[in-house]
Amino acid sequence: MKTKSGTTTFADKLNNLFATRTKLDGSEYTHEEVHQVTGITVGYISKLRTGKTENPGYKVIRALSAFFQVSPNYFFEEGSNPDTLSEQDGYLQTIALRASELSDEGKIALLGMLEHISKLEGAKKSRK
Repeated sequence: MKTKSGTTTFADKLNNLFATRTKLDGSEYTHEEVHQVTGITVGYISKLRTGKTENPGYKVIRALSAFFQVSPNYFFEEGSNPDTLSEQDGYLQTIALRASELSDEGKIALLGMLEHISKLEGAKKSRK
């Protein structure tokens, strides 16, 4: 849905991300899955995708950008391609989705594991 001036709308860009930034099995993320990771309500995601809401706040743009692994600039630059803004990494999407299903205790444990792994990898880099 382009505007009268021919520019691409926020809804167009968001719908493009849903279509191109898919799960590892190739299926699109549901609004519920995006909600679970980003905290953006299902209804608001729907309004953004249909163009009923056209100007989301910065926090929403940051959350959607992080979820779909694109730069926030993707939503502002005309003709930008999400693949040129950041690498698609299905592993990060899978980790985020699975983490969203954990209990609070599980999330704390996961963060502890990630910190430990990060320290180990940092130590490996400093030895090289």
